[in-house]
Amino acid sequence: MLLFGMKNFLQLESKKLSGTANCKKKLSALSQTKCDNNKKKHQYKKLFVAYPKFQEYLEITNRLCVLKDERDEARRYCYYLSRPLYNELAKRMRLDINRLILISPEEIIGFLEKKMRLPSNKELLGRQRNYIIRNIAGKLVSSSDGKALAFSKTHLKEHEEVTNNKTITGIIASKGIVKGHVRLIHDKSDLLKINRGDVMVAITTHPDYLSAMKRAVAVVTDEGGLTCHAAIVSRELKIPCIVGTKIATKVLKDGGLVEVDANKAVIKILKRS
Repeated sequence: MLLFGMKNFLQLESKKLSGTANCKKKLSALSQTKCDNNKKKHQYKKLFVAYPKFQEYLEITNRLCVLKDERDEARRYCYYLSRPLYNELAKRMRLDINRLILISPEEIIGFLEKKMRLPSNKELLGRQRNYIIRNIAGKLVSSSDGKALAFSKTHLKEHEEVTNNKTITGIIASKGIVKGHVRLIHDKSDLLKINRGDVMVAITTHPDYLSAMKRAVAVVTDEGGLTCHAAIVSRELKIPCIVGTKIATKVLKDGGLVEVDANKAVIKILKRS
């Protein structure tokens, strides 16, 4: 499902950057922000002149923030360049391209070398529901569907009973207090569920979630920290955001009413769906 095509993207950008003057204004603002941030960094370094180790950590953190963005940019470019390969693999396997993720590299190579059959449709459906790959004595062993679910409930801590929690805590990424109805986002096919005033709840967010994040009144995620995608975008949109909750997608249900207090890093369940 294509939620945001090239036509929509061009229309949005043409409105944001209408005319040369507006482009120059935005570039000037970005340049000024960079200059202001550098001044603040030097001010902080002066405050801790007696602590050279702290100054070293500050410089390392600054460089890591840049490297993190460069890494993500390189990764996305690799995804773009590898798309023709995925299309060709899906064509040869007679599969929907979105199901390739359910097939291991060994299974793909085995199929191409005509040494192995692809997993059955029943097995792939089971992997869609639950899928675990374990390393046992150096050998990868996979389990799917009921066996995978049983293993995860027994051995994985994140499957502990958490459904009775009335409050959830996390990390403050963007301050504010709002109330709204929960919309669980598992993948981009769920983005159309988000209406204006809803609270987006996801394991994590991605760049293709942006159009829905603009409609949300707040964002809550299981994963992430102060420099994750959800945190950065929420600060730009000036909406409350709490990240790193670990359990939000397991406790909260679609349609439930919550209060997101991003001043205290607490999500209160006001009404369950």
